[in-house]
Amino acid sequence: MGLSDSWLALKGKPSYELLAELRLSPTGARCDLFEASFSAKTLRNGWFVLMLRRQLWEDLLPPETRARLSLGGEFAACFEEEHVMASSAELWRDGALAWRATHHAEMGDRHIEVEGSLPTEFPAILAAVAEAQAKSDARDDGLKVDHYFDIPVRLAEGVTGFAFDRVHEEIETEGLEVLVPPPEPTKKPVWRFW
Repeated sequence: MGLSDSWLALKGKPSYELLAELRLSPTGARCDLFEASFSAKTLRNGWFVLMLRRQLWEDLLPPETRARLSLGGEFAACFEEEHVMASSAELWRDGALAWRATHHAEMGDRHIEVEGSLPTEFPAILAAVAEAQAKSDARDDGLKVDHYFDIPVRLAEGVTGFAFDRVHEEIETEGLEVLVPPPEPTKKPVWRFW
């Protein structure tokens, strides 16, 4: 079983703005990575990172909301779906999309779609991935590895310092805070009149 998760990150703005937009509340409880549906931590580098288990962030935050969240700061988002080998990442800065990178294996092994002003690391990341893909493709062990999946993930990590597949000492030692959505409203049975 592989990842099917997203993370969002906010810098230069209060974390409660992102939490309020998603209607999430901190509980005070701690967890490890991948243990809660929603969890978060402010990293030492200033990025507030919010993990979403089995959630697509694009469904939760339309572009106009991402733009608003980035006003006066930065908003980053990353999605990793290993079941179909799709990944995407984007960065918004001061109300505008700075860049976006997307990979969908169904569109080809070497598919990468980019827009905006990509980080300066992009050419080096692309070259390293292309080399790893060529080596992987040359092996005759029958294993198929999709290295292009990593391009959006590495770009987002380069900006925020966070990626699911990296060890983060501060998360390992301090954990993440569990977040919860508001409780579902209780419905009064139709047969009750009081």
